[in-house]
Amino acid sequence: RETMPLLARNITLLALDRFTRASGGRVRGKTLLQKQLFFVGELAGIDLGYRAHYYCPYSDTLVDAVVEVKNLGFVQEYGSGSGRDGENGSSESRRYDYELTDEGKSAVSWLKAHYPVEAENVVRAAERILSKGNPDRSTLINAAKTLWIMQEQKRPMAPREIAEQAKNYSWPVTEEQAHQAIEFLASLDLFGGLSTGNDDRRKSPETQGQSHKTGSMHS
Repeated sequence: RETMPLLARNITLLALDRFTRASGGRVRGKTLLQKQLFFVGELAGIDLGYRAHYYCPYSDTLVDAVVEVKNLGFVQEYGSGSGRDGENGSSESRRYDYELTDEGKSAVSWLKAHYPVEAENVVRAAERILSKGNPDRSTLINAAKTLWIMQEQKRPMAPREIAEQAKNYSWPVTEEQAHQAIEFLASLDLFGGLSTGNDDRRKSPETQGQSHKTGSMHS
């Protein structure tokens, strides 16, 4: 059986398909999509290139992947409002929503048909997130910050410790937010790799330059 290349665009399409179907056909907000994909990567064991950013973990790899699937005609982006998107922590006065086009839905079906095991791994991760009540942007942002800090420390931490450590990143996290984030992370069973860090269990997406491996329909 051929193995699906771990291209960020494949993972983005598969996850976006599941999240849009649970949210009236669209993912509402660039930041929400980034954080949904952060947890898809964590749950599926895939390194999606996240790094500590101004306000929370952020992935340039996924920014590029979203641009790519838009350019391929697989995803439609809708902008509303004025100003900047709120990824840096400001309010999203300018919001970008995302939905799959008919071509994008066909691409997802192709991926599922040709790479059922790998596709199911991504879809299952998205469904685990949705099973927690389709968490909103704020919930996922605080949970991503909290998990990132504990992964860096390679150990579980109390809410007060997390709030203190967050200051090193200039991330605003209160003890109450950290407490709620810990409960959310525990419900997803995401503490298993903290004693040694979980970098070793993650697989890295291949470079976008190798995208021809997905087949002619998706190259």
